[in-house]
Amino acid sequence: MADKIPVIIEKVVVRKTFDAKVTKAVPDLVAAALAKVIGKSSKLEIKNRVGGKDKGFAVNFVAQDIAYDEKKGAMSAKVQAELSTLPGPKMFASLTGSSKIDGVNPKKLENDVKDLLSALADDLGGKARKGLEGKIGSF
Repeated sequence: MADKIPVIIEKVVVRKTFDAKVTKAVPDLVAAALAKVIGKSSKLEIKNRVGGKDKGFAVNFVAQDIAYDEKKGAMSAKVQAELSTLPGPKMFASLTGSSKIDGVNPKKLENDVKDLLSALADDLGGKARKGLEGKIGSF
């Protein structure tokens, strides 16, 4: 069997949020969720880095907007993942997702943020895995 293609999960970015304190754990949480889902592939493996001229992939995840509506007790998030080939990087796909949860407990906002972003990372991670596996033939 051929070697697995390395995949780097780039630093997860939170662009806009209702409260930076409750979203502090988002980057590490999302990176771990993406690594877990993409790492299930028999063709891909998660790496911390790839040599300058080595072939591989990079995944950039951005939480575009995490919002909380106190009156409605609802939280929503919009996210984007960009898939790139290495060396480069050269982007070849952009995935987007959004979700909303109702019945948010104002005393446990951090837990709700984690649940919402974990679910989005799982969903986009699965789509990213399929996209990356589909691009392997281009190397």
